[in-house]
Amino acid sequence: MVCIFYNEEMDKTTEFKKLIAKVASETNTTLPQGYQYRYAPYNCWKCGKEIIIFKWTDSLLAGEISEPPAPIPATLKQRHTAMSDETYWANVCPSCDSVQGDFFINHEPDSPFFGLGEVVDNEKAFNEDMEQIADYYYGQIVSWPTQH
Repeated sequence: MVCIFYNEEMDKTTEFKKLIAKVASETNTTLPQGYQYRYAPYNCWKCGKEIIIFKWTDSLLAGEISEPPAPIPATLKQRHTAMSDETYWANVCPSCDSVQGDFFINHEPDSPFFGLGEVVDNEKAFNEDMEQIADYYYGQIVSWPTQH
């Protein structure tokens, strides 16, 4: 995780957008336009590099992980995993090519997409979801006391 000290007077949404842009640039990850995706910085479980992970509209239909909407980010790939014994669209680390498990990024209480629900393709839902993801992210960071 990038070391940032969060001051409660900071605009966390603006700072979060800057962080996302920085990590995307460092990992050569293109962020999708529009409201079909949600994204967050995440540390690869294998190499530890900070990457961008994605969740998309209709990502889970009838218990199956659906194909992401076009244009598909380069770090989303169809992969077969031994843990699930299935082939599905997965977030993959651009550095070490390891799958970032769907269960771990969506259903673990300490994951950025935990409790997010289904992604809705509109601006209001996008802003609300990204604020929730920012709250999660900054909740993981030590708060720097406000200086008077």
